[in-house]
Amino acid sequence: MGAGPGQVVGLQCGEDTAPARGGRTGGGTGGARIPRATYRLQLHAGLGFAAAAGLVPYLAALGISHCYLSPCLQARSGSTHGYDVAAHDRLDPQLGREADYRHLCDVLAEHGMGQIMHMVPNHVGVMGAENRWWLDVLEYGLASAYADFFDIDWEPLREELRGNVLIPVLGDPYGNVLDGGALVLVFSAGAFRVDYYEHRFPIGPREYPRNPRPGARAPGRAIASR
Repeated sequence: MGAGPGQVVGLQCGEDTAPARGGRTGGGTGGARIPRATYRLQLHAGLGFAAAAGLVPYLAALGISHCYLSPCLQARSGSTHGYDVAAHDRLDPQLGREADYRHLCDVLAEHGMGQIMHMVPNHVGVMGAENRWWLDVLEYGLASAYADFFDIDWEPLREELRGNVLIPVLGDPYGNVLDGGALVLVFSAGAFRVDYYEHRFPIGPREYPRNPRPGARAPGRAIASR
């Protein structure tokens, strides 16, 4: 979900350059080079930045000019591919620390190699409780600063769904899930939400008057306060 197609960004490590696409020269002193030969590395918890740095001498000996890296931004916990990005403003801690990534860049530069990073802005990891942009949209709807970041049809044919987000997440009919106690109303950090296993659904502030007081009991189930 999201806007914009995926793109491949090339950067010659060790130079004061701006990322360039399609082999075009970026800013700075040298500009990004057109790749001669690439080798793709699918990064995950078992093959992070440090492990990738260890492969660079071997790849350089093969004549590889650029390492083609899978997405490196923070993905959902346990992701093995990196395309379900949960935070676009930080590196994925499952791949290592920022220092590990800088070391990878340094090793590439030492061997005269660059990197190509696969960035897919329209692949976003939602559900769970890790993507704060997504949670903000669930809480504030069209009023969210991130409402336009997701490809959401806010004007569907069914009038009762207009301005809302319909999510097919329940593993059973709603009544059965509710009676089974799988939907838990939680009050935490001054806000209400509904938890469904690992998924978190913030409740919009305008709905607060309809919620029971923290510590009260809903019919047949307790309200958790965390």
